[in-house]
Amino acid sequence: VVTRAIDSLDKKTTISFDGSSFKTKLEQYGLADKLAIKFAFEKRYALMDHPSTLSLTIENKSEDVIYVDWDRSSIADIGGRSRRVIRLTPYSSPDLSNSQVYTVIPPGSSVKETITAEGCLTADAENPEVLHPTVPLMSMAGVQKNKKLFSAFLEEEAVLSYRVWLVVQMGERESVQRGDRLYVLPCDIVTEKVPWTDSLPWKG
Repeated sequence: VVTRAIDSLDKKTTISFDGSSFKTKLEQYGLADKLAIKFAFEKRYALMDHPSTLSLTIENKSEDVIYVDWDRSSIADIGGRSRRVIRLTPYSSPDLSNSQVYTVIPPGSSVKETITAEGCLTADAENPEVLHPTVPLMSMAGVQKNKKLFSAFLEEEAVLSYRVWLVVQMGERESVQRGDRLYVLPCDIVTEKVPWTDSLPWKG
């Protein structure tokens, strides 16, 4: 009876940004005191749900200008398939036929952006020229086809993750060549199943 009761509870997940591994990469590049990135997520998600967009904040802590190159940035899913990052704006629909404008972050400033993957966009039913992010960045239905992985995930023995590769350029004034240096920054997005005890009333 107890097992049946537990199985009947709504299964939930948490999604987070692996900030510790990202910090390690920044330290390797010598950027730990120059750049910071944060992602924002809801507290809980239904088991089979995953967002179709990501909200992130990029902070420039350096004394140089930082440029974010969206066209060379990508999102690699669990299977390793790479898709171009698309920066979304509230005032226009994405135009996949044109190059995206760099985001410029002045020294001491930060920007908040919403991004998705190119393959997550679908055409509006009434106006095919308008694109909306509707396809999840990670398909839980697709993960479910891998029975071994999905079972381990349900048993809280494994996590699911995919990677956002952000390409940024930074002007280094102290460089002899006086040029912009290119960095490819890996941002791991991790999904974990929360314990069934999370659904207990007093956990709310």
